[in-house]
Formats: sequence, C-alpha cells, structure tokens
Amino acid sequence: MAITIDKPHTALFAMGFENDIINENGAFKDIGFAQMEKQSDVLVKTGRVLDVVRRADVKIIFVAAHFRPGHPEIPLGTSAGLF
Repeated sequence: MAITIDKPHTALFAMGFENDIINENGAFKDIGFAQMEKQSDVLVKTGRVLDVVRRADVKIIFVAAHFRPGHPEIPLGTSAGLF
C-alpha cells in the first residue's frame, strides 16, 4: 500500500535516545531501556528508518528529554518512577 506524504507538513520525531536513557551505565540504567535496546536492536532499526526518511527529504526532529534534579516532572507511583 502506497502512502502519500505531504512533506512540508510532515516530520519524524525521534526521542528517547539520550545516553542516560539507553546506555547501560546511564542515569536510568535500572529502568531496562538499555537491555531492551540490545534485545531489539533499536538503534540499528532506528538508523534504517532515519536513512529512509532523510532520502525522502522529510524533516527529522530530535527531541531531548531533560529533567530537573530529583526528576519532579516524573509522576510518582509509575514504573520505576519514569512512566
């Protein structure tokens, strides 16, 4: 099935790739994202998607997650305090 993309009004948002999130020694190492990345090969697959999107001349927006000390933005009682 072909997809029609209105390029001037389309963008791919890429987020959650900060070292603290996906690195096995990052600040959120206990959450399990680094393990998930290794098991699912997320970075390689994401790289492939980014290559296709770039070749299609679609905007890519990289979103960085930042928290204040103590992470007050993260709701209490959520999975490991992150979600």
